[in-house]
Amino acid sequence: MVLADLTITGQTKTYRRPTESGSFTTGYFCPECGTRILHVSDRNLERGVLKAGSLDDTSGLQVSMHIFTESKQDWLALPDDVPQK
Repeated sequence: MVLADLTITGQTKTYRRPTESGSFTTGYFCPECGTRILHVSDRNLERGVLKAGSLDDTSGLQVSMHIFTESKQDWLALPDDVPQK
């Protein structure tokens, strides 16, 4: 998602961690309950990965890509019409 299109209300806390690629990612989370809201990679500071479970209404979302598919459970069937990474 494009970060310029996102508005987060309320307080967040952040943490930075290294990634396997040698870059870093910053995670934004609720300081009260610890729910992860968003991750932003240093490799692309204009985009982020929004945690859909943190939204009140997901009816307008469309899946654009499945990520971390190499570590998915064998029983999980992913649709062929969505890119996998």
